[in-house]
Amino acid sequence: MKHPPEVERARRLRQTQSVAEKLLWDRLRRNKLNGWGFRRQSPIGGFVVDFLCHRPALVIEVDGPAHDDDEQKVFDAARTRKLEALGYLVIRVKERVVRDGTEHVLAWIAEVGELVLATKFVPASMRRLEKVPLP
Repeated sequence: MKHPPEVERARRLRQTQSVAEKLLWDRLRRNKLNGWGFRRQSPIGGFVVDFLCHRPALVIEVDGPAHDDDEQKVFDAARTRKLEALGYLVIRVKERVVRDGTEHVLAWIAEVGELVLATKFVPASMRRLEKVPLP
């Protein structure tokens, strides 16, 4: 039985995760964050997202250097709009931020997730994490 292309792509991506994705997955798997169930490299809406949580309805994207390209930014914005039309909030974190401040990233994800559950509203300023705050 042949699987849809996004399922096959998700399987391949699970085998080639970045260091940052592996670090984050180790901390999200098995309901470790607030008891929320996350899936990694999950197909949804014709796309494969880095991390997906159904409750709260959250997509986490770990962005490496390729996402700094202008063409990629346009694609990412269109993809975000489509995923949000499906009812998911998409949040983005830089790969280096995950590597340099995993605990901070987890606290940020928890805060955003709680806001989604409580109010369904998350300000744009909280939807992207590009640096770890200085101690």
